[in-house]
Amino acid sequence: MAPDFSINQSKAQLRAQNLLEELDADFILATKFLADILSIISYYAKYFNQTIPKFVKEFANVMMINLQYRFTNTELYNAMHIFDFKQVPTTMRQMSTFAEEEIIYLAKYYGEDRIENGQVFSAIVNKHELIK
Repeated sequence: MAPDFSINQSKAQLRAQNLLEELDADFILATKFLADILSIISYYAKYFNQTIPKFVKEFANVMMINLQYRFTNTELYNAMHIFDFKQVPTTMRQMSTFAEEEIIYLAKYYGEDRIENGQVFSAIVNKHELIK
């Protein structure tokens, strides 16, 4: 008899829906823009190994410095993989628990006011709604 994932699936769907509702449109746009830029840089690095134009190398270095400055927490960076559609599970069993820990982490991180590197960042999601 096949296991019943309907309860876990419903919980996962609710969390995913809450995440989508709580994310700021600017955050989503910036994340997609950043992913596009990093994809282009990755393409250059892979296919033009030693002949990467100087401006691309300089841009990549500045981007990496800025990312490290903004995302000093590697756990935060790692949690962002849930936005990469290549990482989405292909089976219902995997999908029932996909990104639970990451969503909880992101909810706490973006659901509380914080100060990093002397800058104040206000909460942008309701962490209680997102986690339930």
